[in-house]
Amino acid sequence: MQPPSPRYTGYKSFEYLEPGRDYKEFKLAPEIGRVPGHRLELSDSQRQRASRLLADSIVISLHEHPTVFPDDITETFDLIRTGRHRTGYEGLARSGLTALFDNFMDGTSCITSQAGWKWDDTIYDLGHRFCDIAHQDFVFRAESLADIRLAHDTGRLALVAGLEAATPIENEVDRIDVLYDLPGRDRGQPRARADHPRRCAGGVGLPADEAGQRDPGVRRARRDHRRRGRAPHHAVGRPPAPQPGLGDGPFHLLRGAGRRRARDLRP
Repeated sequence: MQPPSPRYTGYKSFEYLEPGRDYKEFKLAPEIGRVPGHRLELSDSQRQRASRLLADSIVISLHEHPTVFPDDITETFDLIRTGRHRTGYEGLARSGLTALFDNFMDGTSCITSQAGWKWDDTIYDLGHRFCDIAHQDFVFRAESLADIRLAHDTGRLALVAGLEAATPIENEVDRIDVLYDLPGRDRGQPRARADHPRRCAGGVGLPADEAGQRDPGVRRARRDHRRRGRAPHHAVGRPPAPQPGLGDGPFHLLRGAGRRRARDLRP
């Protein structure tokens, strides 16, 4: 295990939201020290050389699922059905990696379906994880070889998004184009009658705050503000703040030899 990256500031998944109100909490397994470490029988000079190679080289893992599971493993599918797999930032900060290929939930993604790995399951999985990643500055989405070099130069970790198979595409070939530039970074603000407090049946005659708890438009606006790092009651019509780490595609379908995956990245 390597010393923690100086770029990691202690961020935990979805800490920009309010546990218990915005999402269901679970006691998670510890990222460090969950099982006894294995000490390699290296001399001091060998240990120094290994640390130097990790620091000086670009180190890439071609197949990872860098997420944290519940401490009670029987709660795994309860967590999955919330759609919010927690990224293991603390563990990644001590991995010594420059970049990794993240294969997300794959066949366990029973977020909206019983059998899993459907289109909606995949979109929920990607969207929640990408939004969370955008709220910190250590891990970022890599979309080119230049991004991986940038991660090495700046002490960060580049994450290449991928799917292990084309199962969620089914026979809808256009979905490949949709995946190319996920996630979307703009959405219209509430405009419909039912989107405003005290104008729908659930909010008639209630104070604004209480009506807002029931009103979908207010809840969407509050979530947008939290996602962008603003106070929840600021003006709705302001343009969105820039999201660090979000850029243009491509999204990668990952299966097979690592050399094929590397060719998918733009120079």
